[in-house]
Order: sequence, then C-alpha cells, then structure tokens
Amino acid sequence: MITKIMQEDMEFIIRQKLPWEMLDNSTILIAGANGYVPAYMLETLLYLNDKCNKNIKVIALVRNKEKALKRFCHHKDRKDLKFIVQDVSQPIILEKNEKINYIIHAASQAIPKYYDTDPIGTLSANTLGTINLLKLTNKEDFKGFLFFSTGGVYGRVEDKNIPMNEDAYGT
Repeated sequence: MITKIMQEDMEFIIRQKLPWEMLDNSTILIAGANGYVPAYMLETLLYLNDKCNKNIKVIALVRNKEKALKRFCHHKDRKDLKFIVQDVSQPIILEKNEKINYIIHAASQAIPKYYDTDPIGTLSANTLGTINLLKLTNKEDFKGFLFFSTGGVYGRVEDKNIPMNEDAYGT
C-alpha cells in the first residue's frame, strides 16, 4: 500500500530535473522487485506513468509470488505491471518478442549474514543472476543495466572514508 510518506517521496522524485524522457515507452525489468529499494523504484516508475504519462512497462522478477501479490496488491489490475516468478539464478524466461530496454539487478541477499548462512544462494544471484540478466541485453533496443550492491563489499571502512567513493578499497 502507498503511504503518505511514499506519496510525498514520489512527488519529490518526479519533480527532480532528471532526463525522465529517456524512460518514455520503455520496458524495465526489475530483478528482486520484492526488495525494499527495488519495490520503491517499481512504485515510482508506476507513479511516473500515472502522473506524467510515460508509458513505462515494468516487469517485476520475484522469487516469492505470494509476497509480491501481497506487497503490490494495490496494483493488481494494472496493465503496465507484469510479474515473472522465478529465481534469477535460472535462465530468464520472457514472452516471445518481449523487448527489455533497461534492467535493474537487485536480486540478492543484501544482509551480510547470508554470506555465512547461504553463501551459494547469495553468490548465485550475484554471478549466475548477472549472467542471465546480461543475456537479455544483446538486443538493439537495450539502453541500460543497473547492478545493485551493498557497502558490505568494501569490508570495514574507516570513518574518514565515509561516504565511500569509487577510489576507496576498504579492507
């Protein structure tokens, strides 16, 4: 459900002077759409459609159908949202002739404890999942790929290096 705070956030986001026209008439696949940040991105893209007529189609790749249907129940009748229920570590199955313009890869367990308790599942989403999603990018209409990660990849970070930048290595 959309809360008042989310509504205010989305209003703020779409008012920003960003090249929103790049998204016009595009299809965006969000892998890991049940996650907190990717779900927020999904909501914002649909909000852009509602407020700015962007004609963006969102394909939400999720592992847990029940969680997705509960999380996004307020969007159940939308024509601009489609769900694919599968693990990103398996080859991605799209409908015939379905074109993807952008991919957001946020399908991974971002909590560091999973590197200890489920290292294969975590690494599979990051490696095999990335490969499977990249295989969808060899089309002429493809425009961009965004890979989510966590600050945990840097290990312990000294206070003087926060916020991190691309030149920092961590320990």
